[in-house]
Amino acid sequence: MTLVKRCPALSLLNKILDKYSINSELGNYLFFLLLHPARILYAVPFYAKAIKRRFSSSANPPYSYPQYIHTVYKEIKYSNFSSGACFNKNCFKKSSVRPESDYQGQRSMKLACGEFNYDKLPDWNTEFDDPEQTMSMHRWNWLLTELANPKRHDSATWGIELINSWIDAQSSVKSDLALNSYTVGERISNCIIFLSCVGAKNKDLSKINTSIRDMTLYLCKNLEYHPNGVIFNHILNNGRALYYSGQFFENHALVELSSAIIKNELARIVNDDGFIREASSHYQFLVTRWILEIYILAKLVNDFLLCDILKERLSKMIKACWFLLVYNERECYWSFPLIGDVSPDFTPDWLVGLPWSMAAIDLYKPEILPNPPSKKGWSKLYGDIEVRNRMPDGNGVFGKKSFQRYGESGWFRIDYDNITIFWHVEPVGTPLFPSHGHCDTGSFVMFIEGEQLLIDPGRLSYVDNNEGIYGITATAHNQVTIDGYGPFLYHHRNRYPEFYIKSKPEVSYKWTKEGFEFTLRHDGFGRIIGDHITFERTFKVYKKRLNIQDSFIGNEKHYVGTYFHWSPGLEIFKTESANCFEIKGEKQFKQVKITISLDNLSSDGSKTKENIKTSWEIKNDWCYPRYGVKEKSKTLVYCNYMKFPFVNNYTLSWG
Repeated sequence: MTLVKRCPALSLLNKILDKYSINSELGNYLFFLLLHPARILYAVPFYAKAIKRRFSSSANPPYSYPQYIHTVYKEIKYSNFSSGACFNKNCFKKSSVRPESDYQGQRSMKLACGEFNYDKLPDWNTEFDDPEQTMSMHRWNWLLTELANPKRHDSATWGIELINSWIDAQSSVKSDLALNSYTVGERISNCIIFLSCVGAKNKDLSKINTSIRDMTLYLCKNLEYHPNGVIFNHILNNGRALYYSGQFFENHALVELSSAIIKNELARIVNDDGFIREASSHYQFLVTRWILEIYILAKLVNDFLLCDILKERLSKMIKACWFLLVYNERECYWSFPLIGDVSPDFTPDWLVGLPWSMAAIDLYKPEILPNPPSKKGWSKLYGDIEVRNRMPDGNGVFGKKSFQRYGESGWFRIDYDNITIFWHVEPVGTPLFPSHGHCDTGSFVMFIEGEQLLIDPGRLSYVDNNEGIYGITATAHNQVTIDGYGPFLYHHRNRYPEFYIKSKPEVSYKWTKEGFEFTLRHDGFGRIIGDHITFERTFKVYKKRLNIQDSFIGNEKHYVGTYFHWSPGLEIFKTESANCFEIKGEKQFKQVKITISLDNLSSDGSKTKENIKTSWEIKNDWCYPRYGVKEKSKTLVYCNYMKFPFVNNYTLSWG
């Protein structure tokens, strides 16, 4: 990242970050144990369990299956796979969209990080620097993206040719990534959905059917249950694959196994509010898609029991997707903020229309149903509502004065006048389970008239390097750091005991005569050695103005960095006023004057008389709208070195 302007205090902060970026948390933790020796008694069992998990993770996977799964799993080897296959084409809407072009010679398939070009057939042994790119070749997601937006006149022939090519090359495929359980599950589901959608009933599919059967048996032996009962969203994906395969082969044991997975694990992954526990807006749409596909198939084959199990929670999942949607009034399109990880499987644009699919509308729809997105993706496969003449009136989904809250899930949204603000607050500060969340508790994402102003930059990739890790950190959010530490520990958090990383954020909110207030208070910084720090951030939302008060409670001097990430296309200009900036864009916000300023306040809220030096920096930064894709953006950083208690007061105005 190139620095546009340097300042002494911020340079020192950056040196602290650079020097201790790898070891500072570990060093702080060791000092923490020295100062609290009684905690060592709790740390020892934690690491003993970690060592045990390390060795048990290499054991035969079925040994980790819960008893209710193991009982059904044992029946698979005695079950029959029909020689034919059951195609459920009635799930799908016949496409009337013309292909973009008729590919001759040069061919391509859509992978996680863009198009992969090949001549006649792909080299299935191609490996990329990013494992997710390699796995996306073997997941066959490209079959569905082709169906939704065809580039060829005969997608069926193209897809079946590639499937057969992959099967022929299977014995020579060297990468173990092709045998990753999640990848195998995706391959099964995507293949069956594709074949059903194109109506391949009269084609010779004996080789493909044999391959799906073999992949299914492999997945049954490698379900993603982990030692000590740890699971995450992958197990639902495994269940979806087995359900589709079970119905495809009319194998009752498979259907029973998949139903047991879905029935028992759905409530562990998706809470009672309908939100996935893994704290990612993109994965909310992705996992909702999986469960909706299971429901669609279950309804078609009259699996009433599974439909009843799914119906209530799935309707809440769809409602949660609506919670995240924002309508851009200038460009007339729908989007959602990219909070948490961005999945490599399918782009946000491909999933954004999911709530408008006919299957989703049957389960949940808002009181006023707005027009669907013009750009089609997943929902096109299953049929969505038709575009009507009436466009959204600018009120979006929730109107001009509305506060939506899901406290147990940690999701909050305010729509007030022409702005929308989202907050995600991890209920325990740092998640104690596998998660796609980031260090965003205390951060926020802001839209004006549906256009992003302050963003969550997302995450470039899952590669364990500086750029891949950056998106997780506090500095990649509209967030605060103290002495280079984020408020909560995310990266490698499984290396630290719960007593060191756990916190309990407190949220309060209220409507006032002037507008709305949202307050977050936590002791996440309390782990920093040498002080007892509590942090409180209050957002005061008014018409054409947002005030943010950051209160730092403690007794020592600290470096504080405060980060504001602006949408791509926006530029930041220093004004003549101290600590005041103007934000402009060539396309967005052309008619809106946006300013941000900072006042330093004493702990009682009055303007301080101390000569506090505030440094600032405009950074050339990045945002990541899709997995593996980055766009240039700007970040404004304020830096203080000050004695606590203290208050920073930021005012953002527009008009």
